[in-house]
Amino acid sequence: MKSVNTTSDSIVKRDIELEEVKECIMWYDTISDVYDELYSNEQMLKYDVIFSRLPKDLDVVLDVGCGTGNLLTYLVEMGYRLKYYIGLDVSSKVINIALRKAGYYKYLTDFIVADLTYPPIRTNYKFNLITLITVLRSHYNVGNIVKEYLSRVKDRGFIVYTV
Repeated sequence: MKSVNTTSDSIVKRDIELEEVKECIMWYDTISDVYDELYSNEQMLKYDVIFSRLPKDLDVVLDVGCGTGNLLTYLVEMGYRLKYYIGLDVSSKVINIALRKAGYYKYLTDFIVADLTYPPIRTNYKFNLITLITVLRSHYNVGNIVKEYLSRVKDRGFIVYTV
């Protein structure tokens, strides 16, 4: 399991204003120690609704805006047999918490510190499931962002996002 930091001020492709990305990083870095206390219950309720509608054979997962890795925990506890999980988030501090949590699981996991509009993942790598849960806002260029991720979903795979 590893963490890669790719956040940069020199990103060319921009569907979210750079200043907003910086504010987001500062916010989540600031609350990282209480992130689970603030958001875990709400996220688990969303996961219950989402995953009640999806099959259990989703074994290659990209979790965009992964925070402290709550989705990984949820999938493991719900019996998903993951082969590979990648968590992506702009906050290195929440990623560090996710790395600690993931150490308890016997799955291949990677965590990447990156802006969601510039995912540093090979474009030919495909996922059964890509999630952007509680990540997108209505003033983002949601269409462009979702289109970018749709190209990374396997045939008969799923992309789940909330706005």
